[in-house]
Amino acid sequence: MSWYFAPYYLILAAGVIIGAWRYKTLPNSLRFLFWTFCAATVTEYVALFQILRYQNNLLVYHLYMPVAFTLYCLTYYSEIGNRIILYSIGFFLVFYGINISLWQPFLTKFGSNSAILMLVLTTIWVLWYFRRLLANPEEKHLKNYALFPASCGLLLFNTSTLIVFSAHDILSEQEYIAAFPVFNIIRQVANDILYSTFILSFIGKKVTLRPQT
Repeated sequence: MSWYFAPYYLILAAGVIIGAWRYKTLPNSLRFLFWTFCAATVTEYVALFQILRYQNNLLVYHLYMPVAFTLYCLTYYSEIGNRIILYSIGFFLVFYGINISLWQPFLTKFGSNSAILMLVLTTIWVLWYFRRLLANPEEKHLKNYALFPASCGLLLFNTSTLIVFSAHDILSEQEYIAAFPVFNIIRQVANDILYSTFILSFIGKKVTLRPQT
């Protein structure tokens, strides 16, 4: 395991503990985000086991994507309230099924097509959320909103990861392998920042765009 992976697994473990501790105080949006965090944590630990034991962890990442996308949609639907976000879940699942059937099977190829679609759509939800924040007539500091820190982290993560996943499809296999160490560090730093901002949302202010239980 490379040195830059060690903090990542500590961040994941800490986030699950902190999120569980704060769960009863979280609005619906952050509760869905907490379950996204849990899904990511289980996925990463299982992926670590699989790569060490079987040298192949593609399956667990394929299975993670529809779960994560659904939870992200529920997170932002709780704040924005537009059903387009919910309808996109069905669209994504159809594309995901076609992708694993025709282009990127579970055990032989990474699901970069599905990953890119998930990144693009969740980026739209984040930008939509920011637009709603800026249009909100109530005078509250942005940092006081429950989902603001996590949304900043998600936007940074999506932007950097889109570059990496796009390179996976654009570059030749030899070129991608040569650049993989750099891409891997970019992804790992982005992951560290992403889940650290999730933790900030769990422990921060609980102001929401819409009334929530």
